[in-house]
Amino acid sequence: MRTISLSLIVSVSTAALLLAGGCNEAEETYMPTGSTVTGHFINRYVIPDSIAIQNDYFDMDSSITVNFKGYDLTHQYKDSALFRTVSESLGDTSYTLPTTPDYEWAVAGTVYSVDIVCDKDFSGIAAGESLSSIIAFRALSAYPFIKSGYSDFYDTPWKYYENPRLCPIEIIGNNISPDGLKALYPTFQMYFTEIPDGIGDCLFTVTVDIDGKTLRNSISLSF
Repeated sequence: MRTISLSLIVSVSTAALLLAGGCNEAEETYMPTGSTVTGHFINRYVIPDSIAIQNDYFDMDSSITVNFKGYDLTHQYKDSALFRTVSESLGDTSYTLPTTPDYEWAVAGTVYSVDIVCDKDFSGIAAGESLSSIIAFRALSAYPFIKSGYSDFYDTPWKYYENPRLCPIEIIGNNISPDGLKALYPTFQMYFTEIPDGIGDCLFTVTVDIDGKTLRNSISLSF
């Protein structure tokens, strides 16, 4: 059995991240080429109806990437009333810097659970049982930045889309707080902290619960 060192993985309290209390402030280093001040940090949302799964671009041997798919809700086009409702639910109504129409974007809704199972026994876990104890869930959220009054900035400790206004979230296991995760960037990673050798093709199924909806998809990987 191969073991990926947990010293590279920092287990962070979800509640603390949502309050942005545990994130370091940093000097502002990123300014989008903007065209107008909309009053919103997030100008584009995905209202999800499915998820897509693929090998992680940076670490194909030990992780997968999950993307939210669905209706594209933007500030400048139709459904402005719905856009305002989503923005107001997050408190994203007073951003003063100019932004482009598709900057920044997030999932509309609150994620309450993310889980993964395998169709084979995997690293001592029976087929069909949750692998959450050996999975590091990594995501980015705009919610702490919005809640800070657009004043806090963050360092991303792993390879990802880097924007100091997005707070990194890393959780070992499915330990999402009852409040859930809000304003997530529409792509997240799931890293295996243990990987068995020589078990062949495995079918992994990821399930995401978001605002009463259950989204599910599968991917086949070989070990």
